[in-house]
Amino acid sequence: KYFYDAAGSQLFDRITELPEYYPTRTELAVMREHAAAMAARCGPRCLLVELGAGSLVKVRLLLDELVAPAGYVPVDVSGEHLRGAARELAADYPGLGVHPVVADFTRPFELPPVPAARRVVYFPGSTIGNFDPAEADDLGRPPVLALTATATPDVIEDVLGRLGIPNADVVHTGFYRPNLTLDVIPAAGDREKCALLSKILDNTDGPAIVYAATVKAVEAVAEYLDGEGVDVAAYHGKLPPKQRAAAQDAFMSGAVIASMSGRISFR
Repeated sequence: KYFYDAAGSQLFDRITELPEYYPTRTELAVMREHAAAMAARCGPRCLLVELGAGSLVKVRLLLDELVAPAGYVPVDVSGEHLRGAARELAADYPGLGVHPVVADFTRPFELPPVPAARRVVYFPGSTIGNFDPAEADDLGRPPVLALTATATPDVIEDVLGRLGIPNADVVHTGFYRPNLTLDVIPAAGDREKCALLSKILDNTDGPAIVYAATVKAVEAVAEYLDGEGVDVAAYHGKLPPKQRAAAQDAFMSGAVIASMSGRISFR
């Protein structure tokens, strides 16, 4: 891939035209036969992303069949060659938004923010032949992180097997973190607990999470904090889906810390 500057890309295009080089001819034949069926599976308003796009030849057969595509994003390491091919394709498809991205698709890269019904990756088969089997397999495998606090060795082995995580990637570590502290404050009864909670929150900057043992306790603490003027949201498994979704959306925007069943979240 490191030879794919403008001259290298032109040289490769000439190689694909040789009688001895059959992959391009074969892929074009496959596309001519199946492009309509592929487009039907893509659906209308899809954003088509092509990895290792090269000269943007094969994708034209698919673009001809797509219904109102939201845009086309060719991705390639050869920037000058890609931009030139993208200009030519945009001229031939004036109603199509063409957004070339110069990047190595084996590494993380950002897609342009194009509204679309779905994103579809177009990855013609011969490109994958540039990778050894392990690398090719990794291309279709999203990053996976499994976190657990109390897993036994048997459970760890089961998690690794189910998620395809190699043993070399297992990390064992303690729970201590320099930014975490643990305090135990005795309290006699719910009234004193609530008074202590209010005092702690008054002296806390930023978001906080209050854990409660039951759904009933979650609702009670939420009601108390609301009465104290705290912007609070109860979150547990018995809430209606829309209410849970609203709390989750607020959490993702940073307004509320959402939690699992049996917890209170507020800011």
